[in-house]
Amino acid sequence: MSRIRNQKESEMFIDELNYSLYMIKAYKIDVIKDYLTDFDKYLKEKTTEIQDKIFEWENSEKEHKYSGVEYYIDEYTNYNSNFKKLKLESTFLSSYSLFEHYLKSFIEIYTKYYEMKVVIDDLNGNNYINKSKQYLEKVIDINLEKMNSTWREITKYQRIRNKIVHNNGKLNSSETETIKELSKMKGIEISKLGWITLTDKEFILDFWELFDEYINGIIAITIEKIKILSNKV
Repeated sequence: MSRIRNQKESEMFIDELNYSLYMIKAYKIDVIKDYLTDFDKYLKEKTTEIQDKIFEWENSEKEHKYSGVEYYIDEYTNYNSNFKKLKLESTFLSSYSLFEHYLKSFIEIYTKYYEMKVVIDDLNGNNYINKSKQYLEKVIDINLEKMNSTWREITKYQRIRNKIVHNNGKLNSSETETIKELSKMKGIEISKLGWITLTDKEFILDFWELFDEYINGIIAITIEKIKILSNKV
């Protein structure tokens, strides 16, 4: 570890960490949240419109050579299930990627402050979520035990993300305990065969709440570490 910083440098360091969190929340996360709210509203309006058309066809006294009911039922299914699933999945994957990239830049603030020769890219692997934790614990020597419960929740999202990206959104049906555990999360359904379906924006909103809790927790632990070191001087 490099030399202990003076109070002004430490305050600027913490300010930079907090500012980085503020910026991503204000200009990235809040935009995603607004998008999800708008999309949810659009989807409800569209499905209501289709339901009205189905009702109209079913109650029409006119004779139709080809009934339009089947068409509207298919359209309803596409909007209320398939389209929604694809949108939620793509938004979640974008959110996860944003989380990874943010953590890389977040760790770089630590590297600069502590004047470390080892950078996060020196660590093995391509997963910046795991590498950031490893860097803070092994390189910066920050004890993240207080964040263990939050970290366990993050790993659930990691497993779901990896299955969506690498296995077409399917868990092995033999992973009964994993399926049972992940099925308890909000906004997700997992079939007995292991197929993952994101069903509600709450899944992504909870992910961002977890992100906020995790980063704020790390900053709080960092502040405490700096105070302890300062008192030893």
